[in-house]
Amino acid sequence: MKTTNDTDTDTVGDITNFSVGKFEFDTENLQDNISLGDNISVGLNSIAIDSIAAQTFSLCSVRSGSVATNEQYSIVHKGEFTTTYCLDGSEKKNEGDTDQGAQGAHVAIKVLNDDFYNSESVSLLNKEYNITKQLSKCSAVRSALMLTESDGVPAIVFEWVNGITLSEWINEIYKEEKTTSPSADSQKNMICESEMKNMLQLLRSISTAVSEIHDAGVNHNDLISDNIIVVQNNDNTSVKIIDFGSASPQTGIKEKNSGNSHDLIALGSIFYEIFTGRCPLQKRCSENSTSAEKSDKSVIFLPQNELISTLTARVPLTIAKLTLKLMNAEGSEHFFQSARDVDRELQSTVNSLKSILSTSDTRTCFGQLQFSSDTLYGRDLHLSKLLDVYRRIGTPVGSKMVLISGKSGVGKTALAENAKEILKKTSVHFVTGKFDQLQQAEPLSALKVAFAEYSKNIVKQGPDTIINTRKAIMEAINDDIGVLTNVFPCLNQILGEPATSPEKVDSMAEQPRFKIIFHLFVRAITASGQPIVLFFDDLQWADELSLQLTCGLVKDGGISNFLFVGSYRDNEIDTNHPLSIELNELESKKVHITTINLTSISKEDTNLMISDTIRMPQKQTGSLSDVVYKKTCGNVLLVTQFLRLLWEEGLLFFSLEANTWKWDVEAINAKEVADDAGVLMSEKLLHLPVGCQDAIRLLACIGLKCNESILMLLMGEKKDVRVRGKRRRDEGDHESLMLDYAVDEGLLKKEESNYIFAHDQIQQAAYSLIPINERGRLHKKIGTSILGHVQDTEDAVLIFIAVDQLNKGRMFIEEDEMVGLARLNLKAGEKAISLATFMSAVLYLKTGISLLCDGHWEVHYDLSLELYTLYAEAEYCLGHFQEVGYAAGIVLKEAESFENKLRVYSTLIRSLAAQNKIQDAFEIGFNILSKLGVNCQYQPPDKSIITKDLMNMTKALEDLSGTEFLNHKMMDNDKMIAAMKFLRLLNFYAFFSKQEHLFFIINQMMNLTLTYGLCRESCTALANLSFILCEFGDFKASEHIGQLAMVLLKKFKAQECLPQVYLAIFSGVQSWTKIPRRCLEPILHGYEVAMQTGDVHHAMTCAYTYGMSSFVVGQSLASLERELNAFGKQMDE
Repeated sequence: MKTTNDTDTDTVGDITNFSVGKFEFDTENLQDNISLGDNISVGLNSIAIDSIAAQTFSLCSVRSGSVATNEQYSIVHKGEFTTTYCLDGSEKKNEGDTDQGAQGAHVAIKVLNDDFYNSESVSLLNKEYNITKQLSKCSAVRSALMLTESDGVPAIVFEWVNGITLSEWINEIYKEEKTTSPSADSQKNMICESEMKNMLQLLRSISTAVSEIHDAGVNHNDLISDNIIVVQNNDNTSVKIIDFGSASPQTGIKEKNSGNSHDLIALGSIFYEIFTGRCPLQKRCSENSTSAEKSDKSVIFLPQNELISTLTARVPLTIAKLTLKLMNAEGSEHFFQSARDVDRELQSTVNSLKSILSTSDTRTCFGQLQFSSDTLYGRDLHLSKLLDVYRRIGTPVGSKMVLISGKSGVGKTALAENAKEILKKTSVHFVTGKFDQLQQAEPLSALKVAFAEYSKNIVKQGPDTIINTRKAIMEAINDDIGVLTNVFPCLNQILGEPATSPEKVDSMAEQPRFKIIFHLFVRAITASGQPIVLFFDDLQWADELSLQLTCGLVKDGGISNFLFVGSYRDNEIDTNHPLSIELNELESKKVHITTINLTSISKEDTNLMISDTIRMPQKQTGSLSDVVYKKTCGNVLLVTQFLRLLWEEGLLFFSLEANTWKWDVEAINAKEVADDAGVLMSEKLLHLPVGCQDAIRLLACIGLKCNESILMLLMGEKKDVRVRGKRRRDEGDHESLMLDYAVDEGLLKKEESNYIFAHDQIQQAAYSLIPINERGRLHKKIGTSILGHVQDTEDAVLIFIAVDQLNKGRMFIEEDEMVGLARLNLKAGEKAISLATFMSAVLYLKTGISLLCDGHWEVHYDLSLELYTLYAEAEYCLGHFQEVGYAAGIVLKEAESFENKLRVYSTLIRSLAAQNKIQDAFEIGFNILSKLGVNCQYQPPDKSIITKDLMNMTKALEDLSGTEFLNHKMMDNDKMIAAMKFLRLLNFYAFFSKQEHLFFIINQMMNLTLTYGLCRESCTALANLSFILCEFGDFKASEHIGQLAMVLLKKFKAQECLPQVYLAIFSGVQSWTKIPRRCLEPILHGYEVAMQTGDVHHAMTCAYTYGMSSFVVGQSLASLERELNAFGKQMDE
């Protein structure tokens, strides 16, 4: 069998004679030191070195690899010093011959490699051969058949043993077992009686074999699981010891005792490995080890506590003690004097196995710190307060918001998670999200995680729940469901893929539209009767939009059965922090907020926590608790990490002899402990394997969590990405990610395929281990790797992660790469705007602008124009009007054409109007229209002249049916289409602030429509004309023009125009000619569409008109008051 260990391991088999072609060899009569080249024919040369069928084969052929295709030749193992080959010595009559006698005719040959072919290595090979010959009467040692050479290269021919290495046998036993260590898992996983008996019998065979070797006057000195062959024949199991390259003869009492002791300790390690599936050593030499490391034969075991806890989770205490005594582990006594003593102890154990197992404690893992994740200390009142708020959800006195504050490490998250576990037993949906200091640019990250959990919960409840939830959401949102699923793709599990894309709106309408749809969504899912508790951790790192959305939910009177719980570090926010601003706003609205402030736990609670952790009575743990409290001041995170540190360093240890925990108070008291848990954890991280440290630094660069596939992609070619053998410290068959070491240590959690830092301070500690001058380079590498491997560049999450990483590494970006990074920031900014996350968009766009070189308007004109134009729009949406003016001014100065300025002109007009600078907005608007070819004057013509023109246009349309009107040509003049958009924009402001311009604007829009053709904005021109005709009492013409507007609205599916059209028609001619009450519903529909398309201005106008009309038609004042209050709250949001 092939082995994967880096030691020089050979597996050999039983052979008495073998044949090659016409040659017959009696192995019992072979002489030592035979030269294949000189004394044996070409046929024997083939046997000793390569395939038996190759008559002219030489050792040069082996090293050149020219025999790789020979079916009778295979490499068993290629190590650093030697290569071992298996040679098939049988004569196969036919290709498929599987005769058992033929199969047994194999030999194994160990050959020195070229790089180590020197006098020293030859001497070691000779020593191995001579010692193996010395042990020829030991049944547990394979026979050395001959020492030979070919082409001057020394080699040993061994018998072949049909078996597998003990390392392979162990990996086969444990391959299906979970890969969590006992230190991370408080549950015991005892080996069953039958399996335990088999293991003990195998260990007896190994002990007997070692005893035979020692009795023959030899110490093995490299007794490891890779150097033991397990041979299974039916129900019988035997072993063969191989690889005596490090062996030594016992030349005296001192050498005998020293060698025996070394082998016995190694035997104890093998016991441990068989019982646990893990190597007990802290490190083992590899091919990359230095010569000094390789020559160092000292044994460094894992910490005593880890050895004890791992063992006692698998075997009874009696067997664990036996193993640790044999290993001579720290704290164990009564050393074994010989392998025969071990064998006798094993025999006694086998005989008493039933009794041992029946009296064994199957629940306690000795030597293990058992932290309880579902137990809180000193938090009974706080938990009760939180649960009481939940019980009052939906009641008039109920609070919809709970804020948990306190310093890092006091247990804010634990309090919320504990409440979640309790509430799981009810019908509540308790979903959580966590904000990340290093991922603040990724918009709505915590909301996405929370609603992914919600979607998963709904799916788990079955088809009926999915159908009902889908129906409720679809009825609330209708055709705009894509707006929601674009931001929260996880909802596709409930809703399915949207049949159509959401209505396209300009960037300024994206966020208002998303907000109202998000509110409609939460209203729908909370109306079913299943309460929703939304918990966000680390609000001090939340993005502004997430805060606005969650606080908006709290203020929304239309949302019931909802509770928001948030935690934050009160020492990390000031009055200017976005969270403070939002909380002040809620306070001004008289929103009831329940506050819970956490501080460190008391000395008494610290003692209770320690008592539970080490399973000792409180009265016995007082001295330990006193010193721990003194060092940590009762900060729960510090207490936990400090106890782990004491456990690892052996200052807090379990004594198997005394069967209790012990600690060194003086040594603990002498330890320097930083106030910051991060410093303590930084030291702990440095004790992890180097490969694990590399992986955890990468994870820290990305954020609090990352998918395993992304980490594998980033670590790519590194050899230490994966380790073998269920997180054993050596190598085996099973592979797991290096980060699993950190999972075992409690530094990370693994949820499905995601690695997550157990606490954000651990993430910060890991990040602090990266030298400041190397962080940027690492961030650049991460971003480049993600972009280089992702298939779907439209994936918003990956784009945000990649661009964030590259931005953090921009100091290492080459000059010729700057433009590419600027384009990526533009792409990320566009993606953020499409998700209505304008704060993130501003960060990306501003970074993109900063990456542009001098003279960029000349060499990268299109990129510059897009960045500045979008930047102005994003800043407008945030109400940062000064920045809008700055960006717009640059575009107006640098743009090469008037057409390239139009988009930023539109943003500038909106910005001026929002600041109530209506006159400035109109001056700019009319100036633009004049340049577009529309005759405009700031002082409009006399109203009577305009009225006459409107009447003439009305007369021209009065005989046209809807079908005939739609046959009118479509507008295809780009300038006129742009002019219609500007006129529609100015029309809204004129209606409220510049009514002297209203008739003129409508007249111009109608003129352009009749002259240049129909466009989307034409329907608003017709609707406004219909409204004006009511003023002149021409209701018949007004109704006809209104019908044309409705026909055109339907043709273009111009949802962005619907509120304006409905408002003009149903508050105008329809309210005069039809039953007024029937006009209320269309106006309300106009309000809803305006909100869903982000047109807040027209939404509020519809709401105002709806309220006035409701009063006029005699609607109940109480009912009207409720509706107006709802509109008012919506306006406030």
